[in-house]
Amino acid sequence: MLISSLTSASTEEQARARMNWIQWSALATRLKRTAAISELVLLPRFQNYKKSKVCDDATLKQYLSNGWTTEALLLQNYKSFSGDALRNSLVWAFPQAYYSVFSVTLAYFQMSGYSEGQSHASLIRKFGDEADLAHYPRLVSFIACGGIEHKRTFKNCKKTTLPSTLHFDDSDSDVVDTHIASLLSTTRQSDLRDRLMDRKHKTKSGKPKKKFTEAEYASVGKNLGHTSIFSFLYRKRIKSNYQDIDSILSSELKAEDIFLRVLRVVDCLHVIHEAYIARAIGGKAYEALVGSLPCGVTHLPKKRFEHIKPNVA
Repeated sequence: MLISSLTSASTEEQARARMNWIQWSALATRLKRTAAISELVLLPRFQNYKKSKVCDDATLKQYLSNGWTTEALLLQNYKSFSGDALRNSLVWAFPQAYYSVFSVTLAYFQMSGYSEGQSHASLIRKFGDEADLAHYPRLVSFIACGGIEHKRTFKNCKKTTLPSTLHFDDSDSDVVDTHIASLLSTTRQSDLRDRLMDRKHKTKSGKPKKKFTEAEYASVGKNLGHTSIFSFLYRKRIKSNYQDIDSILSSELKAEDIFLRVLRVVDCLHVIHEAYIARAIGGKAYEALVGSLPCGVTHLPKKRFEHIKPNVA
C-alpha cells in the first residue's frame, strides 16, 4: 500500500494519526510469525537454550497467564466493537499490547534466570541487550543508540530519504526500514529528553533548561541502553494514556487496520518468547502448561504452538 501525500493531511492531528498508522503498518510488514520462527531456530542461542535452575514455575505460569489474558482482551475488543466504539477502544489497545508483551517477555526472562528487577526500565534495557546480542531474530532486532539525533546509529534497519514523512509503500523494504528507524529515533529522542528534564538542568539565569547540548545528550545516552521495539511499545502505552488522545481518536485513523497490525506485532513477539520457553522445557511439558490455563486465555498460544511444535523436543 502506497501513501505519499503530506498535504492531504489537513491538520496536524490528522498527520499524527496517519503517521500512527504508518508506524504500525511498517512494524506489521516486517514482523511476520513464520519468518520469525524460521530465523529463530537457526540461532545458536535457541539451539542451546535451557531452563535456568532458578526459574520459578509458578511465577513463569503467572506471567504467561497475565500476558495471554491481556492479548485475549485485545482480540476481544477488536471482535466485539465496530465504528466509533472500535476507534474509542484504541485508547486501551496500545497499553494492552504493551502489557501483554511485557508479561510474556518476563516469562522468557524468568525461564532464563534473569533476576535484575522487573521494572519497565530494566526489562526494556534487557530486551535491547538481547536484540543487540542476536538472541532474537534479525527481523525484530532493530535498535537505535547514541545521543543527539544527527549522531544516532541504527542496527538491523537502515534510514533513507523519503519523498515525504507520510510516504509509505509496504512493498519497499527500504521504506519500511526507514519508518522503523524513524520511530526508534523519535522514541529515543523522547526518552533522552525525559531523562535530561528529570535532571532539572538550569540556565545561567536559574530557569529550567529546555535545550540541551550534544554532550548532555551523549551523557544520558550512555546510560539509557538500546532503543528497541519494546521501547516503542512502552512509549505508545504512555502516549495513549494521556498524551496523544486526539490523534488516536481521529477519524483519519482506521481503527480496524490499526488493531490488526497491533495484534500481528504482539503475535510475532509472543511466538519468539513462547518458542524459547517450549524449547527449554520440551513440547509436551509446554503443551501441559498451556493446557492448565483456561481455554479462553490460551486460544492464541495454542495456535502459535502448532507452528512452534516441529522445532522443540
